[in-house]
Amino acid sequence: MIVCITSQNNSTDSEIDPRFGRAAYFIIYDTEAKKTNIIKNDNMDGSSGVGIQSAQVMINNKVEYVITGNIGPKAGSALNAANIKVKEGATGKVIDAINSL
Repeated sequence: MIVCITSQNNSTDSEIDPRFGRAAYFIIYDTEAKKTNIIKNDNMDGSSGVGIQSAQVMINNKVEYVITGNIGPKAGSALNAANIKVKEGATGKVIDAINSL
């Protein structure tokens, strides 16, 4: 399974970012290959539509599951339409979220 955890910095030791669309980084983790890919979120400073643009990043990276603090309604709808599952309300470190998978 390919999972994305929103992150405040570019490390698995970082705190989970409470925002999806404006998260600083996306930590993409492949549970089968045990590989991590860190993506800087170029959409975080956009004026509008950042949630949908960030959802497109998930689609492009074949993400199946997103772990974050909060997702807005438009991004949530886009992820739902792409059959990407979402866990909201996540806190703590990215590595702890990875280890709980």
